[in-house]
Amino acid sequence: MTVLFRVFFVAVIAAFSQTALAEEPVDKISGCLGPYGHDAQSQDKRRCVGLVSDACLNAPEGETTLGMTQCIGMETKAWDAILNRDYRALMGRLDEAQQEKLKTAQRAWIALRDADCDFPSELVRGSLASVMAAECFQTHTADRVLALRRYIDFMEW
Repeated sequence: MTVLFRVFFVAVIAAFSQTALAEEPVDKISGCLGPYGHDAQSQDKRRCVGLVSDACLNAPEGETTLGMTQCIGMETKAWDAILNRDYRALMGRLDEAQQEKLKTAQRAWIALRDADCDFPSELVRGSLASVMAAECFQTHTADRVLALRRYIDFMEW
């Protein structure tokens, strides 16, 4: 990722951090995901991706490139909060050897996400790259939440 692009993307995410993410986006996505357990596996949880950002993108503030990136960043931050919560929940159910394997897997996932989301800046120049990268972070983070939840659901079964 180019240095300028990294600075821009970090600044956008930091702007949301400083405005203190309301619990509403986290609650909205969590409600869509439903509880842990085998009954929840029948739900199509991918429908929850975009639940928060789509409404923002359809509003006037989502019409600019910066607005798009901020809308997507707001949802990504909510998914990240859920990811951290679910990661801790899963870690609490594992023995020490399993915890080490999950830590290794999580580090590998972070490296994959970062490398994959760096690619738009090589493919596309200009402001579109920031939107593509933001969507990439959102999708990867949501997908990781869904993967962790599948593990938890399996353990609950």
